[in-house]
Amino acid sequence: MNSKSAVNKSSWGRLTLLAVAAMMSACGGGEEAGGSQSSAVAAAPAAGARMRVLATTEANGLTGAEAAGQLMNFAEQGEFKSYFPGHPATLQDAPFIYRYYADTKTYLGVAVGNISPYLDGHVYVMGGTEWQGAPVDAGLLSRFISPTAAFSGVWTGQYVNGVGGASVKVHAIARPGGEFMMFAEQNCHVFDGSYYTNASAVVYSSQAHWTSHCYGATEQAPRGWDGSGSTDRQIKQITGGGTALARSSTTLSYRSSLPGDTGSIQLAYSALHERGSSLDKLAGSYVVSHPGTSGTFDSGTVASITIAADGSIVGTETGSHQPATGSLQLVKRSYTGQISLIDPTRNLYQLSINVDGVAMTGYAFTADSAVGKTDDAIQLVALQSAGGAFVHRWVRK
Repeated sequence: MNSKSAVNKSSWGRLTLLAVAAMMSACGGGEEAGGSQSSAVAAAPAAGARMRVLATTEANGLTGAEAAGQLMNFAEQGEFKSYFPGHPATLQDAPFIYRYYADTKTYLGVAVGNISPYLDGHVYVMGGTEWQGAPVDAGLLSRFISPTAAFSGVWTGQYVNGVGGASVKVHAIARPGGEFMMFAEQNCHVFDGSYYTNASAVVYSSQAHWTSHCYGATEQAPRGWDGSGSTDRQIKQITGGGTALARSSTTLSYRSSLPGDTGSIQLAYSALHERGSSLDKLAGSYVVSHPGTSGTFDSGTVASITIAADGSIVGTETGSHQPATGSLQLVKRSYTGQISLIDPTRNLYQLSINVDGVAMTGYAFTADSAVGKTDDAIQLVALQSAGGAFVHRWVRK
């Protein structure tokens, strides 16, 4: 693991001054791991006493930054979540990959590279009421979890309710650093969250967003992009876990924040992920393929979407929608955006799309529209900052 840039140890202190100047001082001279800094963690109420010492192993198939992401997800979802509440953005200031938890005024990070006195692969905490002053060394990342790339990739399967057995087809995207996005094309649910692995075990936490439509031209409940309209955004939190191995099938449990809503998520690793990616492969003209959805829709949606050789997107979609009462109404959407490469050896792209000027971010991957047709469809999923879900499937003309 190598740091991307070299700065001295006062760098973290500068961040401290900016964010919590009233309660913390800038970094001074640190101490070597194993000295009084480790003792400070052990003496902290509750936290040190409950730290689980695991076998020390190298991160399997992960970069230092990716392993750091999973470590911070572990802290947020497990026994330390009272110290590290929420899921803030991941930031970088060499040698640290870190997150700042505003509610507790606490930093949690992992050193990626050696910049004295900080040690590569060690976890550091600072702030709050427990770890004032300079970053405190809590030991090797592998003291807490053994993160791997076993769960990363594209998965397909179904979300099965434990009461009655109702199921919905889903796709899932798991990034090596711990991002987890699952989506159901049938009902436009998007489960946006995070996970961490500990050898073959996976633990996740996600938030489901849906508004009874996919933000396309044919929608069960059209509403203004500013959030106005009669249909409120719905949210539920789900948590669960199971055993996951790369290129295998897995069953994860789930429990949601809705009373009595429990069940399983049955997934199989998708060979689509192995196909590789290139912008040349995507270039062309597409129409929109809408899934079967409840409500009454016009079957003749007209769409024209073009992806250029540089991955830029432009297009329109027009359809008609019949609300619960009233006559058919014309709905038109305009699309602009950008698809970008992540890893050319894997079939997964970064997606930025504007729908009627509203920005959304997410992912896309190619699929087959029918037997004998290869990579002629694109599956897309994105969220706007307010939480609205965009779930589409585009098929090459």
